[in-house]
Amino acid sequence: MSEHLPEASFTAPGMTGQPSLAKGKMRVGETQVEVSYNVHGVSRASRALHLRYEDRAYTYESKPGGEAVELRRDGARIAMANGKHRRYVGFPRIGTAWDGVDEIDLAIALVLEAVEVSSLSLGGVIAITPWRLLNSPGDGGGE
Repeated sequence: MSEHLPEASFTAPGMTGQPSLAKGKMRVGETQVEVSYNVHGVSRASRALHLRYEDRAYTYESKPGGEAVELRRDGARIAMANGKHRRYVGFPRIGTAWDGVDEIDLAIALVLEAVEVSSLSLGGVIAITPWRLLNSPGDGGGE
């Protein structure tokens, strides 16, 4: 592993100030990361985000309860979840890395922490659908 994380970014229009998975674009260093997911999937696994960075294929999946996520590729895994609630702070995020995690894996996992990923779970989609309908640019509302 090198000394530094590579520069990484995820850009897309978002509803809540956070970038959204819809039409999202990700970069790690100078390399564009391919991003795709099945917006019509019913199970968590079928709604997982799929990323391709150079010769690496990643899966980013919401875990039961909706607050935890996991980034996986062959030979590496990173999980992020809410920690114990702290007064005046809220829920800190706790990350755990297994196997052969390197700086590319960490950069991708950390950038995805700032992305609105509610659409990776069916419950999240149900919760945000009314907001999206009311704020859709096509209906004269929203942006």
